[in-house]
Amino acid sequence: MSSRALRKVQREREEQKRLQKAQEEQQDEEEESDDEASSAPAVHKGLFAMLNEDDEEDEEDDDEPQETPLRADPVPEAPASNKVGAKKKKKKKKKAKAEPEATTQSGPHSTATSSQLDEIDLALQALAMEAPRREEPSEPAKEIPPETVEICRLLSIDSQYLHATNEMRRLFGRAALENDQDEEQGAGDRNRARRAQQQNQGGRNLRSITLRKNPFIHGKEEWPPGTSGGLSMELVEKRDDGSVEYRFVHSPAYQDVQRQYLACVESMDPNRILELLHYNPYHIATLFQAAEMAKHHREHTRSRDLLERALFNYGRVIHSSFSKNLAEGKTRLSFQRPENREFWLIVQRYVSNLSSLGTWRTAYEWTKLLLSLDPAEDPLGTCVMFDQYALRSRQYQPFLDLVNSEFFKSRWIKFPNIQTSAALAYSQTQQPQLARSTLKASIETHPWFATRILQELDISPLPPPIWGHQPASPLNALLSEMIRLSARNVWNTPEATSLLVEVAHTAQPGPATIDTAHHEITANLARQVLLLDEPPLIALLPRSMTSTMTSNSDPIPPEDSIISYSTDAPGPAGATNNVQNTPSGIPGGSQGAFDRLIDLMLPFVRRGAANPGNEAGRGLPVDGIIAEDILAMLPPGDWDEEETRNRINELIENRRAAVEEDGSDEHSDNE
Repeated sequence: MSSRALRKVQREREEQKRLQKAQEEQQDEEEESDDEASSAPAVHKGLFAMLNEDDEEDEEDDDEPQETPLRADPVPEAPASNKVGAKKKKKKKKKAKAEPEATTQSGPHSTATSSQLDEIDLALQALAMEAPRREEPSEPAKEIPPETVEICRLLSIDSQYLHATNEMRRLFGRAALENDQDEEQGAGDRNRARRAQQQNQGGRNLRSITLRKNPFIHGKEEWPPGTSGGLSMELVEKRDDGSVEYRFVHSPAYQDVQRQYLACVESMDPNRILELLHYNPYHIATLFQAAEMAKHHREHTRSRDLLERALFNYGRVIHSSFSKNLAEGKTRLSFQRPENREFWLIVQRYVSNLSSLGTWRTAYEWTKLLLSLDPAEDPLGTCVMFDQYALRSRQYQPFLDLVNSEFFKSRWIKFPNIQTSAALAYSQTQQPQLARSTLKASIETHPWFATRILQELDISPLPPPIWGHQPASPLNALLSEMIRLSARNVWNTPEATSLLVEVAHTAQPGPATIDTAHHEITANLARQVLLLDEPPLIALLPRSMTSTMTSNSDPIPPEDSIISYSTDAPGPAGATNNVQNTPSGIPGGSQGAFDRLIDLMLPFVRRGAANPGNEAGRGLPVDGIIAEDILAMLPPGDWDEEETRNRINELIENRRAAVEEDGSDEHSDNE
């Protein structure tokens, strides 16, 4: 008999037992009612009860031959008034029987049925014993390399450190958060009536959504209500090394909004972006662009709020196994898919915002999350900033564990910032010998890096062994300039400075050697530089990379991108998404360059609006400089340079007029 048939028989037996139990309970209730009205004439009984009595008498007659020792003496037939007493005796005798006894059918087939049930019981027992064996895989499980197990352990994510409010509570106490909540109470009161109206309409309000456990961001009540808009996540594959790859998916409705977003970007009108966000409050790309606009207007709180709203939307659509694998360091997310790249960029922007907030522990955990999504490729070049977050958050030992792991040791050897930061981490963990040896090896390999740090610390004269050493490759020049952003914050302590100077005096650096395979600026590092948004660093990138940048929302997309749907949006007449000439003579594929122009001009335009009488403050000389920079960033082609320059100047004037109009509106409001 097959296992399916056995399970069917078992279900039938369970159903039969359940029905029998219900029938016995019903009989007990009827007997109690019969005891209370024993003097009532028999004609008052219901037909159903009389039928049950007949069935029970038949069952008793069938059961008596099997229970010979317990048989009672035959009782003469009693009148109708004594039937209740006889029935009661039969019921007591029935309860005295053993409960596990199987119920058999009356008739000549009872013996056959009993033997058949015995066979079924034996088969079910055998099936239960074989079930655990069938659960075991037929093939032996593949052994995971120890290196992979170690890296998954080191890249495990603790979701409680992903919430900035937890760190702010540890730093400043609950009082600081309560003050922030008091300031936001006015906005909450204004939204209370709207939420009540939504509840009366039967819709699901935002409060019920925020009560869900979100691994990324806790929702806020003042956020507008709305669904994910068609964003979801699905599992791609479970790899042999134990990692699990996921991908974000855009529904057809979400794809339509994505095309509308691209049309708004091509229009270069920020008001259209905000209008689209009003109707689609959880569209990721629109939230990212609105956060960029707020950042350039120095509204960092507003920018952070928009980024958190995007991360909240990601958190409520993740796969059911995503959080568990994220906590185990097994989550992978391909950078080749544009839907996934939006998540990478949102997180990177959020990390930069957390840095300005001073929540370094949260920034470190988010950076480690980015590193865990693709540790082998590191498509955003997080390794060049990861050490700074580790030191600022005082995660010395976890950082050293990653540096010394077999997985990252060969991948990070070309980055001097990793080695010097490791030396400082050894010093902070009371390991002075390892600190000196590691720092000495780093200085002897990259003396120009130590020179740059000492210059930023205003230490002179420089130690003779490293004096005069300069970066010998574009990559070294870029890394040397990047240390400028964090040298004062990390090394500007008496202990760190004395360690650096002392070891630099004893170092013996050799001649500079260039390994072209390890000293070229990669696309991964270029993406990190573009997202840092530091003009001195961007100027050091090769023109071949800056000229291919089509948008700040997707800098330098990989050549092997996996496109799941077309995002072609209707644009101006003659314009396409490819790099080609438009009828106006302006390169149609350089939309990102014009976006970059607006981003760079915002600070100068605001300064010009504040000082309209100052020609230099108005930014007129700067206009020409930025226009030439934009022209240099444009891809080569047969386009009219003068007409493009005029178009750039027109954009500058439009931006200045918009800012001046905003300033006049604010002045009138104050009056």
